[in-house]
Amino acid sequence: MTNQRLKTLVLVGAFMLATIALTTALPTVSAAPDAAAIYTAKCAKCHGSAGAGVERYKKIGTYL
Repeated sequence: MTNQRLKTLVLVGAFMLATIALTTALPTVSAAPDAAAIYTAKCAKCHGSAGAGVERYKKIGTYL
């Protein structure tokens, strides 16, 4: 095998490996999280449903 053929073979092999790596390693798109459900579950207790804050926590001056 000549030096030129060896270089071409290595280049083609590297290109093939890169193509395989790029096509299989792409992350899949997942569903976006439901922001309203997360806010209701985690934030509304202290911040209220409209985000203005709950009077109980405003008086205390701290948030849980």
